[in-house]
Amino acid sequence: MMVYGIGSVVMLLVSILLFNRREYSKTPQFLNCTRPCQRQLFRALWRAGYYPEVGYKVGKYQVDIAFPYRKVAIECTWNHEDYTDIQYYRSERKRRVLQEQGWKVVFFTPREILRNPKGCVTQIEQSFFVREASYSPKKLK
Repeated sequence: MMVYGIGSVVMLLVSILLFNRREYSKTPQFLNCTRPCQRQLFRALWRAGYYPEVGYKVGKYQVDIAFPYRKVAIECTWNHEDYTDIQYYRSERKRRVLQEQGWKVVFFTPREILRNPKGCVTQIEQSFFVREASYSPKKLK
């Protein structure tokens, strides 16, 4: 009977140690990040107190990082010199479709994210305020 109690305590301690990592237990969306720049931006947002969705679907498009309740989409694009015409065309079409559905789209290159993640978070916060300021409910007559 005593061995069973010690085994339970050991299993509890092992599970706490294994599953109490910051990235995995507190940020399950972190696992869905596909690129290092996306992970970096997600961590910066998490530290600032924001909890975005990763890989959020809007129609047939998948947004890198999204705040669905505020309708703000964040795209981690390629560096401008690495862009091909096809990638640019697809990115512009995706941006146009999202904006037609009422989303505010913010683009960052990997260089911008890796050099200044806090600056990117500041730009995202500003897009929240621009989005909220542009909303004006219709008055009833």
